[in-house]
Order: sequence, then C-alpha cells, then structure tokens
Amino acid sequence: MNKVVIKIVVACLCVLRINGLLAQMKLCGRVVDTNSKPVAAVSVMLMKDTAFLNGGISDEKGNFLLAADLQQGIKYAVKLSRTGYNSIQQIFVYP
Repeated sequence: MNKVVIKIVVACLCVLRINGLLAQMKLCGRVVDTNSKPVAAVSVMLMKDTAFLNGGISDEKGNFLLAADLQQGIKYAVKLSRTGYNSIQQIFVYP
C-alpha cells in the first residue's frame, strides 16, 4: 500500500471576518506521495469533530481547494483518502 502525505496543508488562507467570530476561509494544499509526486483524485474532507464541513477531490497536480466558515480556537481535521493509498488525517486549530 502506498502512503499519501500532505506536502502543503495550509498553503493559503484567504479570510473574510464576519462579526469577529466566524471567517470564510479557503484552505488549499497539495497531495503528494512519498516521492513528492502529485497524487490526483484524492478525496479531501474538512471535518469538525465528526461533522463534515466541506470536501473535494485533488486535481491532476494534486492540488485541492476547500472553503468553510471556521471558528477561532476550534480543532478541525483534513482527511485524505484514495483507493490504493493509506488514508491520513491532519488536525489543526484555526487561529
């Protein structure tokens, strides 16, 4: 089984503050294998606890882009999965 790694999880954050508590954030990144080669068609999910917030699929260059309303100080997870690869999860706290 191959291993998928996250080369850039939080490559860009475009934030628009709403009432100082919520922010529309765009989370983009790139999925690569252990040889730093891009991995296409990876399912990318943004989660809060067990709640699904948004999802997408990496493109042919391994790039993905997700948008969601996030709260400061809350833990979120980015989950990656694709057939033939080990699934992984990256947890982060929105600043």
